[in-house]
Amino acid sequence: VVRLVAAGHRIDRVLVITFTNAATADLRARVRRRLVVARDAMREGRAPEGDEAVSSLLEGAPADVALRRERIEASLRDFDTAAISTIHGFCQRMLEQLAFAADQEPGLDVLGEPKALREEAVADAWAWVYARGTVEELALLGDLGWTDGNLAAIAKHMTGPVELAVQPAHTAPRGAVEVLRWWLAQVAAFAEWLDGDGQDALASLAEDAGSKQKLIAKIAASSLEKNLGKLRAWLQAGGGRSAGRGLDGSWSLDAFAAKTAGKAVPPDFAGRAVYERFDALRNAQDAAWSEPLVAFAQSARERFLCELQRRGLLTYDGMLSNLASHLSTEGGDGTLARAMRQRYSAALVDEFQDTDSAQWAILRTVFVDAGLPFFAVGDPKQSIYRFRGADMEVYLEAARRCDRRPLDTNHRSDK
Repeated sequence: VVRLVAAGHRIDRVLVITFTNAATADLRARVRRRLVVARDAMREGRAPEGDEAVSSLLEGAPADVALRRERIEASLRDFDTAAISTIHGFCQRMLEQLAFAADQEPGLDVLGEPKALREEAVADAWAWVYARGTVEELALLGDLGWTDGNLAAIAKHMTGPVELAVQPAHTAPRGAVEVLRWWLAQVAAFAEWLDGDGQDALASLAEDAGSKQKLIAKIAASSLEKNLGKLRAWLQAGGGRSAGRGLDGSWSLDAFAAKTAGKAVPPDFAGRAVYERFDALRNAQDAAWSEPLVAFAQSARERFLCELQRRGLLTYDGMLSNLASHLSTEGGDGTLARAMRQRYSAALVDEFQDTDSAQWAILRTVFVDAGLPFFAVGDPKQSIYRFRGADMEVYLEAARRCDRRPLDTNHRSDK
């Protein structure tokens, strides 16, 4: 910061970002102390021993040294205007000062922790299901993954500063009640087949047990005897995932083949139809049962943002996403990016390993792409905020875009 100021950047135009409010206060104090050291050294014409940065400010023509001293003294007089803050503080400032350029409604109240709003979204999702589902359908909700814990986790992930892509990305996923009704229809169809055409397959299997394919048929008959009652109970209960997990291994055709002492299961094996039908049923369940959670995930962010707008609120993550989204839409030559560059001519970011893609999009568009001085300090081995959205891919991308210089001297601790 001292060197940027001495080079002609006003202290209020040097953006300095760190991670927490406590770190911001510490950094502000340390920057001011550093400016005082530089000012005193330039007044005395002598730098502290070993201080290469300050020594470099005393080099050159007397007029140049005098100009640097004047700039540093001015920065101390104006230090209250120094732009040292957290990323959220910076975004809030930009949204307030550049509300028109950012298309941001002014005067919004900041909601520090939106947990209550996310809980409301989860409660609404439960209410919608309870209002429409039957007792039989609702009994399967837990197996479906429709639980408080899962919904709360999805809501939290989907309402962060970066809008996440949902996988699997169903274009029109069905809700919980729709999927449960579809599934119960599949279960009923399988049960009807088992009591009809399936009986022929079972009868043929019993006949085979004492004739040709003797070994395979005996193994199959034994497996059927053990599991047929469980299968019928599972079907009667609606075919829930947890109730059918034990059947999954026993009734897989591949798993059955592994029990036949390495002998291949013949194409005309009498019990094949039962196994194939059950495999198809389980595969259909696996394919469909993610849909309600996907549907909730795809709607969670929109519902959350609409509720914030209705109440006139803005979250800290919302500050990031709003600014990043607007800059992304307009690009580096847009009104907002130009307005931000009029306020800041250089940027320094501490703890860069904990930056997310929204933060990087803002910094890259305003500073890096425009060729303004940009400095980031980070250590990927110290990244501990993945749960808050820290993205190591962002760090690696920035490292590819910027010149890298290892900090190989430890100024933090002794041996």
